[in-house]
Amino acid sequence: MIALPKQEPAVFAKPKGDERQRIIRMRTALIMGSPFYGLLAGRLKLVEKAEIGTAATDTKNLFYNPSYVAGMSDAKLRGLLGHETLHCTNGHAWRRGTREHRLWNIACDYAIDQILVRGGFDVPNPLVNPAWAGWSAEQIYSVLLEEVEKQRQKQQAASDKADKQPGQQGQESAGDAPGAPQGKDKAEPGDGAGEPTNGNGSSYTQALDNLFGEGPSKGEVLDAAAETAIQDQAAWAQAISAAAQVAKAQGKLPADLELLVEQALTARVDWKAILRCFVSLCARLDFTWRSPSPRYAPLGLFLPRLQSEQMPPIVIAVDTSGSIGAEELRQFAGEVSSIIEEAKPESAHLIFCDAKVQSVKEFMPGDPIEFKPRGGGGTSHVPLFSHIEESGLEPACVICLTDCYTTYPAEAPAYPVIWASTTPADQLGRHMPPFGEFLHLDFREPA
Repeated sequence: MIALPKQEPAVFAKPKGDERQRIIRMRTALIMGSPFYGLLAGRLKLVEKAEIGTAATDTKNLFYNPSYVAGMSDAKLRGLLGHETLHCTNGHAWRRGTREHRLWNIACDYAIDQILVRGGFDVPNPLVNPAWAGWSAEQIYSVLLEEVEKQRQKQQAASDKADKQPGQQGQESAGDAPGAPQGKDKAEPGDGAGEPTNGNGSSYTQALDNLFGEGPSKGEVLDAAAETAIQDQAAWAQAISAAAQVAKAQGKLPADLELLVEQALTARVDWKAILRCFVSLCARLDFTWRSPSPRYAPLGLFLPRLQSEQMPPIVIAVDTSGSIGAEELRQFAGEVSSIIEEAKPESAHLIFCDAKVQSVKEFMPGDPIEFKPRGGGGTSHVPLFSHIEESGLEPACVICLTDCYTTYPAEAPAYPVIWASTTPADQLGRHMPPFGEFLHLDFREPA
């Protein structure tokens, strides 16, 4: 059931005319027939971009190749719009982390295409595996990546065997190369025992053999800009809420989307998840694409090489001014420990500050986390950033746990900053941070 669809021709039809207007017409048709999709698709700015080949979104724009659009029926174009919209509503642009881009796209497609197909959409090259119904893209990615690793190991074993038997090198390695035909006597992972197929005897490995070529033509999801990811997620949550209300009023809210919509309508922002998302995005700085990892190159996967085994240093600044209470400090202590334990940076600099830097503690991997706040006076974050600069630190990010009633530096630093605030944005007024990301820490217990 997981075999990928056959590849479409690489050459698309010539544009018939103004494909932008055609997309707008299909978007309007969605508003009339499937308002949830149509209204949300309308959030994406249409950008013609022939060099991308097909279509893609970064949660702000819908990039499209006019030749690709020209070769699609109206029904498939509506399916493509629904496909890109679900990439956005499911946050796929923010959730990739350091996963391989192409494999992540395929996992995301499996997660959303079944929703669209059940909803009656004609999706270009739909990826559907009933066994994965309700699975997240992360779960599906893990399964696919495991099979990629099995292929890599088999290819390496065949290569090692061929090295020992030079005369049989071509014969031994040809069957293991990505895209090579699978012979009848070809052994599959697990020897086929309990292995899902597509009904024609095709297994995971056979599906993955077709994974690393040109691939099926379909719109994809691009990474969202890290500097606006948090605001974009909040904006999409609001848009999902509004679109759901319209669709419900018309009796046209797809059943498969009820859970997603319910979460958007009733759940408070999971600030802990967002805080970890911010740290994860900053962790990407520790990877380089200049020299891709050779480990998966034979399989067509170009993964970034780790410049080191750990995330670069991070700074966690805790506001210890008089306006911060004991309960808030207790919550801060828990977050400091969680961030350091999950991010595993090469070093973590915990700085307590009020109107000046009161204490600095550096933790190395494995060190017990000591949280001993000092302070109690006024509040200013100017000394904090001056200290970072004077110390010669080049942090992957700075996390400021504060109430944001503070004085800010005149200029934004070069590294990412998140203001994790105990005060909501609508109460801060002129105290709203002039740079960096803003996140409200809501310590209330969930209802």
